[in-house]
Amino acid sequence: MVKSAGIVLLIIGVILGPGYYIYTRFYSGREITELPLQFQRGTEGPPRAVASFDLLPIMGPVTVIVNLTAAHGPALSPPNLPSNRYWARIVLKGRTVLTHSFSVRAVQVEATPAEVFKQALPVMKNIVPGEYKLELIQEGEAEMEITQATVHVRAGVHFLNTTLLAAGIGLLAAGVIIILI
Repeated sequence: MVKSAGIVLLIIGVILGPGYYIYTRFYSGREITELPLQFQRGTEGPPRAVASFDLLPIMGPVTVIVNLTAAHGPALSPPNLPSNRYWARIVLKGRTVLTHSFSVRAVQVEATPAEVFKQALPVMKNIVPGEYKLELIQEGEAEMEITQATVHVRAGVHFLNTTLLAAGIGLLAAGVIIILI
């Protein structure tokens, strides 16, 4: 009976903790646009991709999600898994609204046909009407080849309630402890 209670706490904790976090970051709100990204190398500077989208104040809060599909050759060992670093910048009327740096790292040693990465940029709360431009700039040399890239813009997203997230993680931990005892 006690183990059953631990399993119930574990399930509720997974839903309220990691499940809630993933929902708010990637699935809350509604998708207003999906745009392809094409990385191009200029005459100078690193490869970059650019996408433009229009926003209105009634759409806020808004988040931008970058989806990257990448392929790589075989890695020598898990500590040497290939990774790429990116710098994202959102510009409105020549003024930088948001900057965010992130990296994507392969999770498999074997050469795979494709690995898919999702990166949600920080939520933009105060939306000024206009045409926004996302610039995604590769930092350093790419260790993985990007085979496909898209950007999804989601409006009306929910903010992460850290109290609910902490409660979920607490329930998850309590469930694990009860199961192990």
